[in-house]
Amino acid sequence: MASSPTLQLIFLCTGNAARSVMAGALFAARRPEVTVITAGTHVVDGHPVSWRTRDALASLGRDARSAS
Repeated sequence: MASSPTLQLIFLCTGNAARSVMAGALFAARRPEVTVITAGTHVVDGHPVSWRTRDALASLGRDARSAS
């Protein structure tokens, strides 16, 4: 049985600590059938998502981990 291709979408910004994470989490909430990936062009290894990003998403009932 053939399976349909999985849709994937990447959100890219410089640090992957705010903009791409927020966009990815919000998109994933609206389109759960799409695999969402977030990334950055100048990521610092081990640097967590901004606390402001986590708080902003939490205020909307979303979680930064819903996009990774």
